[in-house]
Parts: sequence; structure tokens; C-alpha cells
Amino acid sequence: MHSAALKACGCNDPVCTSSAVAAAAQADLGQNCTPSGKPPMWLIEDAESRIHLFGTVAALPDGVEWFGPEVDSALAESDELITEIAESDLELGPVDMVAVTLLPPRQKLPELLGPEQAERLAKAARSLGQPEVMFDRLRPWTAALTVSSLATADMGIDPQFGVERRLYKEAQRRGLKATGLETTKGQLEALAGLPEPIHISYLMHVVDDLPGINSRLQRMIQAWA
Repeated sequence: MHSAALKACGCNDPVCTSSAVAAAAQADLGQNCTPSGKPPMWLIEDAESRIHLFGTVAALPDGVEWFGPEVDSALAESDELITEIAESDLELGPVDMVAVTLLPPRQKLPELLGPEQAERLAKAARSLGQPEVMFDRLRPWTAALTVSSLATADMGIDPQFGVERRLYKEAQRRGLKATGLETTKGQLEALAGLPEPIHISYLMHVVDDLPGINSRLQRMIQAWA
């Protein structure tokens, strides 16, 4: 049997990761970042199979055109779409979410960080138009993902415009099997299982990188597209 698959290799940059947070203020990165080139695709094949490798970005601004003839052709000859996480597995139950993302009762993030780091986080919250207390109950790594998600939403970047979501819809329309290499629960548990000092270091890196996130994302998307 000859089989073919499109394997979408997702961006693992923290700012490409979505989490359950409210959208921040409106801004339009799309006006400044509208690449129209062709993202690269690789082909691996032997006598029995063909695999198209396609690098993806999980969240994009509206208006970035990337779905060209090469992607359409790869999907047309494939019987399976493989992504980092299957679209059907993106949701996590409330019990699991609380277990891995929130601090133990009566513990607050500012107390865990200490005055200097807590003030850096508070400054980031203010710059995003959010109340400082919104991070109080979050674990450091969860707060880092939340800061990233708020920042990208503030720039008009949204998973609904991301590559994986479009590919998944196309796979459904064409009747292709859709498979994820990992699960949302597994990824969150892996993050939660890291030592606390790494969590805090990650959070501070995201907070300190916030002023340059706009230009960095524009460069990344332009380089990709």
C-alpha cells in the first residue's frame, strides 16, 4: 500500500502557545506584517510512502496568505494530516486544568516571586491593560503563557488564523485522518513537572522580553512566509 501524509511541524515559541485568557486591547499587526511568499515544504519518500513536512505557526494575524498550490497539492495526495496536537484534543477538562495550572490554596504568585520579581510581573500586567491580581493564583509557568497570550492577542495574533486550524478544517473537508503527536494534557503535565526555579526563570524571561515581542514576531512571521 502506498500512503501519503502531510506532517505539520508547529512553532514551539512560547508566544505561539495559546492559553485560556481573555483577549486584550485591539491592535492590527496585520497592516505591518502581510507576507505573501511561499512557506517551505519538504518531501520525504520511499517506495511505500510520501511525507510532506510543513513548518507552521500556531497563531497568526488576519490577512497572512500562506495556503498556496503546494499545500493544496500535498493535502490532495495525502490520506492523513499529522500535527503537534490534534485540533480535537485542544480542550482540557476543568479539573485537569485547575490541577496543573493553579497554585495550592492560600499561596499567591507575588509571594513566591519576591518583591522585585513581583513588581516586574505587575508592570507587565499594567502594560497589557490587565489588573495585577489576575496572576495571583497562577503557577509561574502558567503566568508566563498568559502574558504571552495577552501580548499576542493585543497585536491581533489569534489561533483562529493559525496554520494548524486551517489545515485541520481542510483535512475534515477532504475526509482525511487527523492525528496529533502529543496531547494537550501531556504537554501541560510536562511543563508543570519542571522544577519551580525553571518556571520562575521562564516567567521572568517572558516578562522582560515583552517590550520587544512585537518586532520579534513580525520578523518571525515574515521569515516563515
